[in-house]
Amino acid sequence: MLPARTHSWLVPHLPDPARRRRTALGLALLVIGGVGLAACRSGITKGELYLQYGFERLALGDTTEALEYMQRARFEMHDDPRVLFHIARLRAADGSIRGRNRARALLEEAVRERPENGLYRAELGILLRRQRYVRASTKQLSEAVLLDSTLSRAWATLGLNIQERYFDRLDGEALRDSAIACYERALRLDEHDRDTRYRLAFLYMHRGQYAAARALAAPYAYGRECPARFGLLLVALHFRTGQFDAAQHMLDQLLGCMPWEERESWVGLKPLMHPDSASTYTILDDSGRDSTCTEFWWARDPTPTTLANERLIEHITRAVEADTYFEVALLGRAGRTTDRGEIYMRYGPPSELKRTFEGRGWEWRYPSPDPDEPTEFFFFDEYHNGDYLRLRPGTDADFARPSALETVPEVTRLEFKTRESSWRYTVRQFRGARGRTAVEIAFVVTPTPFLESIQTDVAAWRGPRDIAAQRASVATSDAMFLLGDGSQIGRMRVELAPGAYVLGMQAMAIRHEGVIPPPGPDGSIDHDRVAWVAFERDTVQLRRFDPETLAMSDIVLAHELRDAVGGLFDMGGVRVVPRVHPRVARNPLDLYFEVYPPERALRERTGLAVTYEVRPLPPATWSFWDQFRAGFRRRMNPGERPVVQATFTFLPTEAVERQQLSIDMSALEPGPYALTIELVDTATGDTTESTVAFEYVPPRPDDS
Repeated sequence: MLPARTHSWLVPHLPDPARRRRTALGLALLVIGGVGLAACRSGITKGELYLQYGFERLALGDTTEALEYMQRARFEMHDDPRVLFHIARLRAADGSIRGRNRARALLEEAVRERPENGLYRAELGILLRRQRYVRASTKQLSEAVLLDSTLSRAWATLGLNIQERYFDRLDGEALRDSAIACYERALRLDEHDRDTRYRLAFLYMHRGQYAAARALAAPYAYGRECPARFGLLLVALHFRTGQFDAAQHMLDQLLGCMPWEERESWVGLKPLMHPDSASTYTILDDSGRDSTCTEFWWARDPTPTTLANERLIEHITRAVEADTYFEVALLGRAGRTTDRGEIYMRYGPPSELKRTFEGRGWEWRYPSPDPDEPTEFFFFDEYHNGDYLRLRPGTDADFARPSALETVPEVTRLEFKTRESSWRYTVRQFRGARGRTAVEIAFVVTPTPFLESIQTDVAAWRGPRDIAAQRASVATSDAMFLLGDGSQIGRMRVELAPGAYVLGMQAMAIRHEGVIPPPGPDGSIDHDRVAWVAFERDTVQLRRFDPETLAMSDIVLAHELRDAVGGLFDMGGVRVVPRVHPRVARNPLDLYFEVYPPERALRERTGLAVTYEVRPLPPATWSFWDQFRAGFRRRMNPGERPVVQATFTFLPTEAVERQQLSIDMSALEPGPYALTIELVDTATGDTTESTVAFEYVPPRPDDS
């Protein structure tokens, strides 16, 4: 509101203050007199003159004096609806309950005086909505747009009323389509109405018109300002259409430009945590919560070989939808902060929902492993304000049984791996080129009909959003090693700088082209060549192999070990088919490892002593009576002599000495063992060792 000002250009600069006052008073009387004479000559009444003065004060932003002039105009023209209309708008603008009530009475009087005026009805309808008289608001707005179809605010507010009714009742698509029609009309009349544009784009997405929704949201999602609202809607659109990379790119831009408080409201963990853990999370400072959120979402990325975090994108999509579905306009609450919004973000859309408590409540149901104990939630509009509160257990509830929020705090609906996927892997380290460490990943896949190849992707992460290296390989079925049970073994290799990494792995089984798999349980046939997909995540600490220090690789237990060049399992002139499972059921035990002698040992021709031994390990479980058996006591005694032990010496001639061993296990009893190989530099006494555990299961006499 601007203060009233005296225009200085009307008063000439005079040194005598009294003289200036007299001159200003004379000029003011002349101006008023001239205006009065002009009004008399033109037939303008005093009330209309006050009305014009009120408009002038409004133009200057002085609402207080504008209201005073409007009140004078009403005194002069008591029944003039124009005056009533503008006084009502000024009364409603102060935001008080009393002001809105007085404004409504004035607008109702103006509508009675001019029932054919659409603008008056539109303003009354908008005010009635602010007072939560939605049904009466809808009636006035419907009549307003019939009287004057150019009222964009009336169309937009009418669409909002219809949209709220649709989301509150979900009793037919006609309401949704009517709301869309109102928004479309409002946007044609005022294309700069951002709120209407957003709501129309959201309803397009809700109806499945993704292209139309993207056309509305995209121009406002890529601007100079932080495109929070439209950008997040675009993230949800990309998620709905399966464009996860585009969704992640948009989300990264949004989170990067948001202040911490706003970013935490979208990716914060409090709406997803176990109720007992929420208090621990809230006491963290901003940086602590930020890092906790980053680690939380990174650990739940269902595809650890890509930068796109589909689980986080799904959460953002749920929050965007909850904001509109469960918005409480009367309280100014975003839908994601309501009780229904919290459950929606935890579990997604319910599988079953219905009205309860005579239309004042909702019952939501979700799938549960126990059909007799479904996961269900009840919400009740206790205060008649549109905010449905979740019914909590009372004092007579059984608190011994955990609630759904405690047993399963959050659930994803994404499923990237298939149920048929079954593969196991093991990771071993060798010395790579240029000071890097070679990571050998061996994997075994269960029998897959018509298997053509296994496509493997590996991403090595230093931390969230930081991929150090990525490697993809293809192992054809002919190149893999076939086991007796029909399983097949493959391998891949990636070299990394030494350090701590999280390995994200993806394996995809591809069928032969032209092969149609048999029908599924429901009779449907999947014509895709992808038989199954599996994802894994593993944490590794890569060792540093120093050329000046004696070192050795991990020990590889082998299915097959022989000299050969080329092929999938070539380790540099040695064919090594690694064992993925540590269970050994054959004698002798073949194993492979690499020795990396220091450069001094190569120059001076220093011998290296190799000692290997096999010791029994304690069983994983035992009974009370096992302790009285001699074999058990021998296994539990760490000082017991190894059951297999041998030593040999060799002169290294190359930077990498590839060693092949076959160990006789005829003296071993069934059970777990540890194989340890120790290297000793005979000139300096430097030592290094490597250990691998295995379980010996002697073959049965009838085994071939």
